[in-house]
Amino acid sequence: MQKTSLILGMAAACLAGLTAQAETVFSGDIGASIARTDFTNSDDDYEERIDGYSLTGTLRADFGDWAAFADFAHMRRDTIDDDFYDYAPKGASSLGLHFGRQFNELYAGAFLGKNWFQAYDTPTGNGFASDSLYGVEAEYQFGPNTSLFAQVGMAEMVGYEGDNAFDGRFARLGMATTFNALTLAMDYEFGRSDDIFEDGGDWGEYKAFGIYAEYQFKPMLIGTMSLKQMDITANTEDNADETTVAVGLKIPFGATYKRNNLTTTYNPGLAAAWASTLD
Repeated sequence: MQKTSLILGMAAACLAGLTAQAETVFSGDIGASIARTDFTNSDDDYEERIDGYSLTGTLRADFGDWAAFADFAHMRRDTIDDDFYDYAPKGASSLGLHFGRQFNELYAGAFLGKNWFQAYDTPTGNGFASDSLYGVEAEYQFGPNTSLFAQVGMAEMVGYEGDNAFDGRFARLGMATTFNALTLAMDYEFGRSDDIFEDGGDWGEYKAFGIYAEYQFKPMLIGTMSLKQMDITANTEDNADETTVAVGLKIPFGATYKRNNLTTTYNPGLAAAWASTLD
C-alpha cells in the first residue's frame, strides 16, 4: 500500500509540473453494451448461455508529448443468485491509471490498476474482492490509421488465501486500423499463475482473444460490436471457456479523441474467480 501511494504521489507531482508548462487537452468516452455469453465448466460438467452487460469509460489528458489517462470496465452477467463456484463467475471490473510519453510514432508508458472479482473468501462466500495489477505498455503508429499495441504486467488476485488465486504475469498484444468512419481492432492476451490457481502449488493460465468493430455514425455517437473468447486451464485437471458477443454504443468527447487501445484488463481477476469455480 505504501509503495502504491508513493508511486501515485510521484506521478501526481510530475503531472502537476508538466501541465503547468503545456496546454492540457482532454478527451475520452463513455460506453455501454449488451452481451450474450456461452460458457462451459468441466469441473461441474456444466454448459450454459447467459445474458449480460458492460459499461466502459476513458478520460485522457494530453499535455505536450506527455499523456495521462484513467479507464474503467464493468461487466456483469445474469447468473441470478447462483453460487459462482458451482457455475460461472457473475462478472469482473477494472480501474486503471496510465501515464506515458509520445516519442514521434511511439507511445511508451506504465499503468497501475485494480480488478474486482468474485471470491469465496468474502462474507457471503459469493461476493466480490479486489486486488492489484501493474505493468508497462506501448503503442506504435504505422501511418495515420494503423497501430500496434502491447502491455506486459503482473497481477496478484487472491480469492482464498493459500488456495484460490491468480498470482503471476500477463501480456497483451493487439492491432487497430481505421477506414474512414470504421475502426477494426483485435487483441490476444495470455496470463499464467505458476504456483497457485485452483489449489496452492498448482499452476493455471488463461488465453483471451478479441475482435472489435466501431463505426462512428455521428461526431458524438459510435456503434460497437465485439466477439471475445477466453479459455481458462487449471493445471491438467479442469478447464473452462467462455465466448461473448456484444453490441453497444459509445459517446466520445474531445477534439483529439481516438479509440483507447491500452485499456486495463480485468482478465486476471476473472481468471481468479474461475479458479474458485473449477476447484
